Amino acid sequence: MCLRFILCAAIIGVFAGCDSDSDTSTDAGGSAADSAAVSDSSPGGDAAPASDAGQGGSGGSAGQGGAGAAGGQGGAGAAGGQGGAGAAGGQGGAGAAGGQGGAGAAGGQGGAGGGPMPAQCENPRSTCGIPGADPCPAGWNCMPIPSGAGTPCQCIPNAPQARRNPCQGGGPQEGECCEDADCGGGVCIALGRNAQNAYCGGARPPESNVCLNGACNSDADCDVAGQLCVPAGAFGQVVSRCVQATCRVDSDCQDRAGGQCLPFMTPCNNSGFSCTYADDPCRTDVDCPRGNFPMRCMPRADRQGTECREDPPRP
Repeated sequence: MCLRFILCAAIIGVFAGCDSDSDTSTDAGGSAADSAAVSDSSPGGDAAPASDAGQGGSGGSAGQGGAGAAGGQGGAGAAGGQGGAGAAGGQGGAGAAGGQGGAGAAGGQGGAGGGPMPAQCENPRSTCGIPGADPCPAGWNCMPIPSGAGTPCQCIPNAPQARRNPCQGGGPQEGECCEDADCGGGVCIALGRNAQNAYCGGARPPESNVCLNGACNSDADCDVAGQLCVPAGAFGQVVSRCVQATCRVDSDCQDRAGGQCLPFMTPCNNSGFSCTYADDPCRTDVDCPRGNFPMRCMPRADRQGTECREDPPRP
């Protein structure tokens, strides 16, 4: 090896053209040059089988993981790499989506302000997860609501803190809990408040707390036909719950022209998801005329269109 180096130096002089004896891929995928810290706007190297892919530089996408290995992490503003068969996709850089998982594995986690793969957010009413949209704030996630392809994506915050009554003497007085830790995975909320943290009238309940548990992790957990699972954080919910849904996507609304599937999730007038049409008097509350009391845009009884209704204060 030394003799080879001396001969190269003597013949070529200023060139550093001597190769090493080994081209073995490193753990980060590709050659040693590919797997080192990658320059700005450069992609990370793809990995050899069973090796993780290299990390992308700022603005550069990460390499694809080899068979059985994870995709690399995307650089700032770039997507994570795709995982090899059986392995997870890489984490997206700040403001970008996580990489796609290999066969049988999950996709990578979105970076700060990131979200799902763009194909999940193709609905024109998406406010995130599409080209040109601003990233979600830190701690928020870009999610399709309702879940699934073809529904609008929006930025969903982490579940808000449930409102509850203070406990005297450090323990529950007449209720079930003083804090979430007392609820075994649920949340501790004031008696009389609903899953959207709202008190909707009626006799004032005792100042105690109850445990409230999430109803679902997916639509399959909803026992009633025609219901969808809405995650905690969406529409101010402190836990997940199943809501009525006449539709999931706009194409489900075919009775008249201009059909759109929209949420009607006002805390004390929650009607789930329903069809609206171009000739309806309203799609949201702001479309309704002013009256003696607040006006709400609500689904009609047949849930194929809307109407404006007065919403007087509750006793």
